[in-house]
Amino acid sequence: MDPHISKNNTVNLNFYCFQPVELSMNSLQELFNAKTSNLAVKNIGSNIYTSKWLKEFSNLNNVFYSILNVELENSVSISILEDELKTSFQVNDKYYLDTFLDKNNTKYYLLFDYRLMYFILVYEISLNIPIDYLDIYDNGYCKVKNDLYNTVRNLLVKETDNTSISIWANEIRQGVKKRILNILNDEFKLKIKESDINITNNSGNITNVVDMSGLGDDFLMYEQLSNKLLILNNNAERLTNNIKPIVIEGITDKEFEQFYNFNGRFHTVILYKSSDLYRYVPIQFHMQYMWFYLKEINVMLENEYNKLIVNADSISDLEERVYMIDNYISKVEILTMHNENFKLAIEVDNELIYQKIEKRWNIENKLNNSNKYISFFKDYLTRLYSKKTSKIEQRQNKILFIISIVQLITLISVWNDYITLFENSNVLYESCSTNGLSHYLNIFSVFSTIILPVGIVMTIYVLYFVVSKKNK
Repeated sequence: MDPHISKNNTVNLNFYCFQPVELSMNSLQELFNAKTSNLAVKNIGSNIYTSKWLKEFSNLNNVFYSILNVELENSVSISILEDELKTSFQVNDKYYLDTFLDKNNTKYYLLFDYRLMYFILVYEISLNIPIDYLDIYDNGYCKVKNDLYNTVRNLLVKETDNTSISIWANEIRQGVKKRILNILNDEFKLKIKESDINITNNSGNITNVVDMSGLGDDFLMYEQLSNKLLILNNNAERLTNNIKPIVIEGITDKEFEQFYNFNGRFHTVILYKSSDLYRYVPIQFHMQYMWFYLKEINVMLENEYNKLIVNADSISDLEERVYMIDNYISKVEILTMHNENFKLAIEVDNELIYQKIEKRWNIENKLNNSNKYISFFKDYLTRLYSKKTSKIEQRQNKILFIISIVQLITLISVWNDYITLFENSNVLYESCSTNGLSHYLNIFSVFSTIILPVGIVMTIYVLYFVVSKKNK
């Protein structure tokens, strides 16, 4: 795709929408517990990406190696969207988008991260819009806006249960849900219902990437059009704000500055250098991926925290909680490493772009909060398991003490039998009498009957007292 501004004064706008496909909490827990095989991964998809930005970024970095391009069984024709745009989704009540739709570069695809067990549906909509049609129009705060940015969003994102999206996007959703259902039940051997798979309302921000490299040296037009698009972005927001775009250093001697406007629902990236699309779209994807995943995993961590506090009354309950929480610990640690690897991969853009925009969505703090849960779980479970193990050892010591008492009683009985046998043995007694040892033998027999049991009892008591004191 070579987006450009042509001689007939049109600008190519490329809208990206990343939508998380969410599973119910129980279904996601089952998926976390499922085993992944190489055959299952192969049957789900591959690293041959539909998207050019993902392909280019993956060729340079290995950060997204676990993200698969899922093979979809049936594709939804772009002609459905084209026909619908002839009569629906009018921009500012002035014009329809059907004649501006770039069908060859409008697409959708489903991605799946087999390490973190997460699905994301991605749309790319390409429009060749005449510059004069980019109205700076603001209809104030209202529930439904119909400017260009919101019109594109309304095609793909349901605001509420009562709002509708395009027929094209709705058919894509249904096909994606069926494909995910097949993956979960066939490849991971789960028993998930279609109702457990959902694309929630109001999910999926819109990123407009504008490549204005075709302007050449027309700096005045570049500056005017850039300002127009940034104002259009700000006016499209549900809540009015004065967020200023990140200004990227000039590309040529004439200082053609590029702009990275990370706003609320809408984002605009204005490029003079076309190849920078492959630098900045991955950042947009990563940022939204992190926000989606952290939002869901933190809810699950808090839920498991509450279960742990309430239900950790027995070793069996503890072992069940440990098994579940171990999956969450693994996912958060993988997510943390993934985030660090991504920041290393984007090099200087980590400081120029990522660090600035992540603060607006509080990504790093959310990730730190997840890791605090993990630290608590590790420490708490270790202490609780040690405490419960200690209680078991104390019970075992009591049992051993009782067994020792029984053995002592048995020993006394055996010793008593020995004395009786000795007194009744005339041969042995006469032998000792002949040597003058009978008196001493009688004394030894009497005192050993008393001292030996008492010594054994004292030894067992001292040992039991020492062990019990250590276990407290």
